[in-house]
Amino acid sequence: MSNPNKELGEWLLRKVLKKRKGELVTMNDLNRLGFDSVYLENLHKIDEEGQRVYRISFSDTNEDYQSFIIDTI
Repeated sequence: MSNPNKELGEWLLRKVLKKRKGELVTMNDLNRLGFDSVYLENLHKIDEEGQRVYRISFSDTNEDYQSFIIDTI
């Protein structure tokens, strides 16, 4: 994972969301792409270059917020 997470943010904004510098991300953008949050998971592995391995998952915008809150409590 990058330290600080500038590279992660740049990837998410520029490659995934296709936003230009200074352009705001809206709920319409997230709904169009079908996700509203990102989950980053440490896989506790090291790759061939000695870097830690992570998994990035996107949470579906159709998931019910209340069930998310209940599941995390």
